[in-house]
Amino acid sequence: MKSFRRINSLLFLFLLVSIGAQSCKAGMGAKAEPAAKQVQEDPIYSLEEISQSPVYPGTESAFVQYMASLRLPALEEGTEFLETLEASFVIEKDGSTSQIQSLQNPDHPWVKAYLEHLQKMEKWTPAEKGGEPVRVRMVIPMHFRRG
Repeated sequence: MKSFRRINSLLFLFLLVSIGAQSCKAGMGAKAEPAAKQVQEDPIYSLEEISQSPVYPGTESAFVQYMASLRLPALEEGTEFLETLEASFVIEKDGSTSQIQSLQNPDHPWVKAYLEHLQKMEKWTPAEKGGEPVRVRMVIPMHFRRG
């Protein structure tokens, strides 16, 4: 069971490379949390539309370490093993995260744990477009393999 809870460091490298490619999947079938009126008026960009990507506090390895600290519950018999967890969220102009949502079954125990983990992230340095902070949608996949 312990092998299910650990993620290979090579998978994290894939995760970091995937962030940009996967961010274009914004809004795929999941409902967004309601946001404040003033925030809703500001557009949400994809990574392809901005001049400066958001940055997690510290280095890339800090983000990898944070994601590696995810602890998944043991699966009950009959519960599907998910090879990929995928969630979408918005990094706001102040670096906070909002609209954290699953692109999968939100009732799966691993999906619940993943969403809770994402909600605890520190503030990011926000994305920029034309030198101004902007909102950007991120999609973060995590890949697992049976051990």
